[in-house]
Amino acid sequence: VSVLVNALPEKFCQMMHLALAGHVEAARGLPFELLPAMRACFMTANPIPVKMVLAALGVCEEAVRLPLVPPDPHLRWQILSAFKIEANMRTRA
Repeated sequence: VSVLVNALPEKFCQMMHLALAGHVEAARGLPFELLPAMRACFMTANPIPVKMVLAALGVCEEAVRLPLVPPDPHLRWQILSAFKIEANMRTRA
């Protein structure tokens, strides 16, 4: 199971419901919509990106333990943009 499910559960549920209902072609297209977010999960060490996204959404704290460190502002912007997080949430840290 992808760590991405934690940040985008609605999309994954939609994909599963479509597939189980026999709408395989519609379900097959959804992962392509998620490619930017999938790639963002690998822009730095796991679990930094997904924790940052979940924190921006108000789900959890962004804290990571050493040797992991929060990403620099530019990388933060890239990751949050890939997840289509609103600009007002990008300033949270």
